[in-house]
Amino acid sequence: MYEIYASIKNRLKDKVLGLKTIGLYNNQFETEEHETSFLYPATFISFPDIDYTNAARGSQQAKCIITIWIGFESYQKEDAADGVIGEEGVFLLAEVINKALHLYSDSFGKLSRIKMRTPLAWGNIYVVAIDYECKFTDNSAKINTILQEFSLQYGIEFVDKLNDV
Repeated sequence: MYEIYASIKNRLKDKVLGLKTIGLYNNQFETEEHETSFLYPATFISFPDIDYTNAARGSQQAKCIITIWIGFESYQKEDAADGVIGEEGVFLLAEVINKALHLYSDSFGKLSRIKMRTPLAWGNIYVVAIDYECKFTDNSAKINTILQEFSLQYGIEFVDKLNDV
């Protein structure tokens, strides 16, 4: 999943200029007052549903829903005469993000928009959620793959016990 997340995040950075925050979704819009604040416009990525089907030698085929949460801050109820974008700016931002992501693929199948929920609002924050579907092959547990120790900064390790004598 990391590869898909990183690819989408980089695509948004490269193609949607002006996004100030891009990250992994963790109910940030609902809990903003209790968390570290972030700048708007903001986009967060979540993976609410992944269905796996077993394939040969430990590989799995996956069908995945990816939700892009788009947050737009506005104190204007409509476009101002001076060109300031009002609350409907969230729709313009959603269109630009969809242009960047619909049919995009990297190490996974093409993203295809399947649903949009809008508008969700928290005070002067307007939120749109766009669901995309994609398919991919997960070879992370494939038999005979080389297993690497995973320790990183959290001290989590995985050791291949299958080959121990």
